[in-house]
Amino acid sequence: MSGKTTQSLLVLLFINLAMAPLAGQDYLTETQREKNNYFLLVPFYFHQGMPDRAEALIDEFLEKYPRDPIMLTEKAVLLTQFRNKPDEALEFIKKAKEIVPGYYYSNFLHASILFTKFLTSRKGESALLEEAATHLEISIQDNEQLFESLYLAGIVQSELNNPEKSNHYFTLAVTLRETLPVYIYMAYNYKKTGELQKELDTYHNILRIDPRNEQVKKPLAEAYLYKKEYYLSYQTLLEVEEKNRDAKYYSLLLELYSRFNLNERIIQTFQVLTKDDEVLKQLTPANIFTIVYAFGSLGRFQEARYALIVAEGIFKQQKDLFNDMAGVIKLFLEEREINPADARYNYSLYVILHFYKTQKRYGEAIGLITKILAQKNELGISLELCDILLEQGETKKAEALLLRLQKDHGGSSVWQNFYAYFLAMNDTSLQHASEFSKATLEKDGDSPAYLDTYGYILIKMKKYDEALKYLQKAYEKNPFDKEIIEHIVECFQSRHEQKKIRAVYELAIEHDVDFKADLQRKLEHVD
Repeated sequence: MSGKTTQSLLVLLFINLAMAPLAGQDYLTETQREKNNYFLLVPFYFHQGMPDRAEALIDEFLEKYPRDPIMLTEKAVLLTQFRNKPDEALEFIKKAKEIVPGYYYSNFLHASILFTKFLTSRKGESALLEEAATHLEISIQDNEQLFESLYLAGIVQSELNNPEKSNHYFTLAVTLRETLPVYIYMAYNYKKTGELQKELDTYHNILRIDPRNEQVKKPLAEAYLYKKEYYLSYQTLLEVEEKNRDAKYYSLLLELYSRFNLNERIIQTFQVLTKDDEVLKQLTPANIFTIVYAFGSLGRFQEARYALIVAEGIFKQQKDLFNDMAGVIKLFLEEREINPADARYNYSLYVILHFYKTQKRYGEAIGLITKILAQKNELGISLELCDILLEQGETKKAEALLLRLQKDHGGSSVWQNFYAYFLAMNDTSLQHASEFSKATLEKDGDSPAYLDTYGYILIKMKKYDEALKYLQKAYEKNPFDKEIIEHIVECFQSRHEQKKIRAVYELAIEHDVDFKADLQRKLEHVD
């Protein structure tokens, strides 16, 4: 407990006592006058860091008035704050509470001592926390305006794994005093309860108080990522100072680049990380897969294999998986036959499928998909087949497959979005497409893919202004997606907004999107 806490309590006491002379000095007896002197001097000595003088006064007072609850409490303060004798302090607290059981400050201090004992106990005994929580409830019932009681109650409930109750107390505390520790605890609790918007709001409160706070930027970027505000997440992450760019930073950055399909940026990041073994060792297997995908998507399979060799040395438990994947990459490195079905892990099959598609080796991709579906009826793989059929111009076959999938997956947002986009792309039953697309937005209105599909349907209906509202939201979340760029540019063209078209192209080119060359050609024709 801080000296400021003690001072605040006794300042309040002094204010109450000081009101008596206004009604007439004669109301104070000699005993009251004597007590007042002690009540004023003890906190003064505490504040000045003079515990010996304070203790002498307290002991002198208690010899005369051994049952005074306030001074018994102050003795406990001294033993806790200046003498590090929590057990002795508890004895004085108990004496004070025998006289006035509900006195808020005695209960607060009792809880503080128990919490300190909990922190220093080897086993972290939860019984100490439960008892502390009980005393804090009594303290708050007696005085709801003591910030310290509310703050400690929030911490205790958080330690007891009661995040909702913890944030109840923290919410009350910030109405009295806004502090960074309270908001940091609240954000942690909201993260545990999955209340994403409240978590984001709490991070914003932290930055409102301390705009340069580095501690909050990475968790804020992560929260934006889960909210599907990908570009906001990316912008927030770039604000992290270089000295704080640790494994967590690079892991988030790689995931965002993957969302944006910025393969060149992924490779550049990997090249930076190969110079920092400590950070590289702390990446996740998913980060390595992202790097391998990026190399493979650009046809750089030798470097993809190198990334997997690096991963084998780092992730001992996943060594077999990375070794298996390195083996199947030979399919794209050497002129020799390797049977994809020999892969030991499904993830390796998905890597092969992805690389077949990027190289437009559709026959081999379809053969692999057939083998996968024979083992497991998976919607995602079936939609990959639909995508390949559409790339080959097999529209009727793709539609037939989609309708077969509707039987088992018609309620899936993934299927609904794919089918809605398919109908719009073929100018077929736009109203029907609109209904499917609206259903996906009702379930997940934050998805840039779903926002883009609905915007695209509205373009097909020639409702450009309405389409722009949805496409603008999609673009703000992911300004590097090829389809989103195409669709929002079409809206801007309908409004003759050439400057906005230029800005869209230039941002994507600046970030090295895979289709940069195509955008550079288009940019030449923008006024």
